[in-house]
Amino acid sequence: MSGQITRNNRVLVGKLESTYGVDANPTGAVNAIRVTDLSIKPVLGNQKRINYIRGFLGIGRNVRTELYRSITFKVDMVSALTPGQAPPYGFILRACGMAETLLAAAVTGTLQAGSTATTLKLPAAASAINGAYIGAKSRITGGLGSGQAASGIAYDGVSKILTLDRPLATVPDGTSAVSIDPFARYNPISDLGTMEAATFYYYTGNKVRHKLLGCRGNAKWDASSKDTGFIEFEMFGLYGGVADASEASVVTTNWVDPWEVGFGRTYGQFFGKQFTGGATGLQMGKFSLDLGHKPKYRSVVGFQGINSTDRESTGSITLDATLVAEQDIWAIVTGSTTGPIGIEQPDTNNGSVRLDVPKADPTDADDGDDEGISINNIPFDCMPVLGNDELYYTCR
Repeated sequence: MSGQITRNNRVLVGKLESTYGVDANPTGAVNAIRVTDLSIKPVLGNQKRINYIRGFLGIGRNVRTELYRSITFKVDMVSALTPGQAPPYGFILRACGMAETLLAAAVTGTLQAGSTATTLKLPAAASAINGAYIGAKSRITGGLGSGQAASGIAYDGVSKILTLDRPLATVPDGTSAVSIDPFARYNPISDLGTMEAATFYYYTGNKVRHKLLGCRGNAKWDASSKDTGFIEFEMFGLYGGVADASEASVVTTNWVDPWEVGFGRTYGQFFGKQFTGGATGLQMGKFSLDLGHKPKYRSVVGFQGINSTDRESTGSITLDATLVAEQDIWAIVTGSTTGPIGIEQPDTNNGSVRLDVPKADPTDADDGDDEGISINNIPFDCMPVLGNDELYYTCR
């Protein structure tokens, strides 16, 4: 039977553009994207109906005044095969108005005197940039406290003080060796002139190719129990045409497989309280984060493209309700208190990813139910600290 196109063998490939709106020519062998929940809106944009005055009844001519497309899909929240390299979806984060920082080799040295159970006084040669090691894994590799590890949730480049997401059982001293492990990290940017864009090819039935050019978009993260962590992307791009075409070689062996979000794997903290349960920790059920970019199609004489000129990053976390003495979330919410929230998810390649909000501002809390257990759902705003640092996504 001819003319029919099956639905389940679709292909998506993508690549960053060197010049905005110019086809980057992605291929399945190098640029295939492993996705779920893939959908496309092939034709978007306003139209104008011209109703000329005539001597008879009937509909007027329709003129398309805008033409663009959108595509949505989900990818796994996983690290790269090699620590310090970008994950295969890193270019999509860049096309969502995020900057990429790669630490290809570990930063090593001897701690200075002055570390505590929750802070490390890094070597004098450590980065002078505030926030440089947020999301990175720090390991004590020698001397007092050797074998311990934690993640950075704040860093002062002047004092070299790295604040940790969990307390160390043994406080290291000025003779302890430290390693900041390799990572790929992403944080928002605000300059439209430096925001990147991508080309996507969408193959339906692997027979018909839709092109989207100059794509920019938004990212939403979800790390909820009873699921695997994922990122949902919604990308908007220029109409690049449709043609009969297939992608013969689709390679996704560079993608790492995810683990489930849940007990014994996922780690994190809310306002200094770890997700470890019991009387000294919290229990987390759901976590979501919306980068909050608002991409818009714009067409004027001399320019056509997708701009992202506003960003409002928000999130939500669901915790099992606790005694006030264990964690007074009501004081945090009603007192307009800000603090750090972070979540860490491992993958099957012995790597992990982290989402860090250094200055979360909880805006509400409700009283809900999950299988007979009282829970509190807490939405929050992601506040900038110095700017472009309201959230960090780190693959290590």
